[in-house]
Amino acid sequence: MAAMEAPRAVTVLLAEDNITVRDLVERTLIRSGYEVLTTSDGREALELIKEKRPGIVILDWVMPGMQGSQVCALVKTDPETADIPVIMLTAKSAERDIEMGFEHGADEYLTKPFEIEELELMLRHFANRVGG
Repeated sequence: MAAMEAPRAVTVLLAEDNITVRDLVERTLIRSGYEVLTTSDGREALELIKEKRPGIVILDWVMPGMQGSQVCALVKTDPETADIPVIMLTAKSAERDIEMGFEHGADEYLTKPFEIEELELMLRHFANRVGG
């Protein structure tokens, strides 16, 4: 499947501590026209979200510094960032984990291993809503 182009220059923050996954997703996003910020640390992710205010956030659950679920909850309870779509991209695939992801405010939840095309569809959906 060909890469889907972002409708506008949407900035995506990718917080993922697995370098292989982070590199794959980052390359795919850049190829699709997104501007990409990356980090491998939950606390740094939260700081980048507050400083840069990306259009979309992709969070791994298990990261150093702070869990992705905690970052998500803090983003969604802050009026300044609550409207930023958050996609949890994680190996935590038990039903209760997925429920907790949504309870923490995730807009989408994608489990590893994942199809990059599915992530691209989610991103395109949110990019169409958030604009540049």
